[in-house]
Amino acid sequence: MFPTIRSLICTLLLSGTGAVAQGADTLDGIWTEYSIGALGKVVPVFPSNTSIEIHGKSFALRYNGKVKARAEIEVNREARPHATMDIRFTSSNYADASRQAIYYLKGDKLMICEHRSEGDIRPTNFETDSGETVVRAYKRNQ
Repeated sequence: MFPTIRSLICTLLLSGTGAVAQGADTLDGIWTEYSIGALGKVVPVFPSNTSIEIHGKSFALRYNGKVKARAEIEVNREARPHATMDIRFTSSNYADASRQAIYYLKGDKLMICEHRSEGDIRPTNFETDSGETVVRAYKRNQ
């Protein structure tokens, strides 16, 4: 049985991440996906072939080490109840697509929750029971 989204969030909130990378309070870095949450369940991703790379406002989606899409992002760390991320894809099959997401960052762990359909719908929480949102969990590469 797979863990629920709530248990994933609790694990992130309560777990120590050991040594935290320098600049861990920023999104900058290469992040490897380690689980996906949808329909109220969390599925571990192993081995992971998917990663994202964030540098400032630049965002790249990689699969098997190759860039599959590029995007520009706008983040608002001060947004409440959750920090927000707006993603506007600029290349590949996703060109001109956009997503509004919320995210949670703790040390070297990052969760991004987005609506499954394109557009101006931003999730209000990290729940996926309705099937309309997906939560992806990433670990920063050391």
